[in-house]
Amino acid sequence: LTDYITTVYNFAVSIAGILAVVVIMYGGLRWATSAGNEQTISTAKETIISAIVGLLLVLGSYVILNFINPELVNLKYAKVPKIYIEEETEAETEEASITCFWADGKTDFHGTYANTYIAPDSMCQDQVSESWFEPSCYCTFPEDCPVATTGDCTIANLKATCFGENAAFASAICKAESNNIASAPIGASYKSSDYCSDDPNADIAMKLFSFGLFQINIADKDNNIVVSTGGELDCESVYNNGGGQKLLPDGKTYNCAPIVRDNSAAVNYDKCKAAIETPANNIATACKLSSNGKKWGDWSTHEKCGFPE
Repeated sequence: LTDYITTVYNFAVSIAGILAVVVIMYGGLRWATSAGNEQTISTAKETIISAIVGLLLVLGSYVILNFINPELVNLKYAKVPKIYIEEETEAETEEASITCFWADGKTDFHGTYANTYIAPDSMCQDQVSESWFEPSCYCTFPEDCPVATTGDCTIANLKATCFGENAAFASAICKAESNNIASAPIGASYKSSDYCSDDPNADIAMKLFSFGLFQINIADKDNNIVVSTGGELDCESVYNNGGGQKLLPDGKTYNCAPIVRDNSAAVNYDKCKAAIETPANNIATACKLSSNGKKWGDWSTHEKCGFPE
């Protein structure tokens, strides 16, 4: 605002000075062409004197302001801020987002700002850190995307796993997916849609295909279970759909079905379910699918949290 006022004042002084000179020239011209007419000469004198007085007032105000503070009369053009308008779709305007910023790494921001946690430096790569403190990147999550505060999915527990500095993101996804319950009860609201519908005679327990803390979909051909003690377990063969599910018209269930339980098989439903519900295996598998917590596109809950895909 100060820049705008200074700019307007300086332009006003310049215009007033120019007008005063023009009026003085006009008065002098009338005097020169008066041909001795006393009334014309008197009018011309008044015009010139008025212009000179006005010019002195303008110059006087400039001198006074310059004496008080030279910055008040320092001519500089006000900069109009650039406004960038991005075209957004309706879906984009509704999508949640996280806010990340640099701050002193010694500060407990979680105790100061709700849902604010330490995050990888890459989340703040476009921001400038100050040199007078030890910078760390912090991110504030949306209110409806809380982290787990107890159990296996707390930030402290996950930070000691393969998630490392991405522990806060993993904790929030775990909370949203399973409510931090390693073996959730059948029919729980957060997993009621992850079951198969092609086999009406099958045990309801055998229709489920997403399990554990991160609700890993073991029917997907790309989602081999990572066993924490070593190796992977391919559970796609347990399902009759050949991997992957197609959402049925009811919008809730999928067209896959587990095979009849065969405990003699090397890979069977019970073995897969037990393996993926083991917290260490579930966390290790989630790490693999999310690139150690950097990409959360395989989980639909990442959208309400605004996490990177």
